[in-house]
Amino acid sequence: MATVTLERSTTDSGRVRPIPRVRPAKEGITFAEYIERERVSDVKHNFVDGVMELVWGETGGVVSGASYEHNLICTNLIVLLANALRETGCEPIGSDMRVEVVNSRLYYYPDLMVVCGDPQITPDECLQNPTLIIEVPSSSTAAKDRTTKSRRYRAIDSLRHYILVDQYEPLVEHYKRQEDGKWLVAGEYDSLDDTWQFTLSETEIAIPLTKIYRRISFPETDPTETEE
Repeated sequence: MATVTLERSTTDSGRVRPIPRVRPAKEGITFAEYIERERVSDVKHNFVDGVMELVWGETGGVVSGASYEHNLICTNLIVLLANALRETGCEPIGSDMRVEVVNSRLYYYPDLMVVCGDPQITPDECLQNPTLIIEVPSSSTAAKDRTTKSRRYRAIDSLRHYILVDQYEPLVEHYKRQEDGKWLVAGEYDSLDDTWQFTLSETEIAIPLTKIYRRISFPETDPTETEE
């Protein structure tokens, strides 16, 4: 990806206007090279315009993993969605599956995806047609999950739902693609008394937040315990 910087030039009227000057992008690796490196890597990497990015960051030179709360929320979600989507033609997929955002340029490992209908899988095991993507942001990934990554995910033609599930407080933010292609907030649920509701493959889904945050403790609250 090229970098654009602005130089200044003066017009006949004396006004200063910016002139874009394009600098060549730093040379990266090819997607084929990324796949080869990823196959032998002990940790997962996203692929962004020729650059391998750690799915999780580093602390003191050591690759950090997801928190206990993050992992438990993801486990709860995949169980809840698997039960809710049974016999609907939709299946939840965990965080070891890459999604292809832009062919040979952008590939991510979402925390959770749902695919409806026949999955379209590339020879390199990348899903091309997710219907729903969920991210459970950490403090270090929240900004990117809400901005850069969110915009990139929305470029996927098949995607209809993008959901952010907070791990630090009860909060589910649901964004949905409308018939005209615009994305709007479909719902925001910020209480353990709330129920996340949406439609997928003509099936009405209702998931209480107490189920999503099962066995998660928040400050000044008791752990959420629900019947199995």
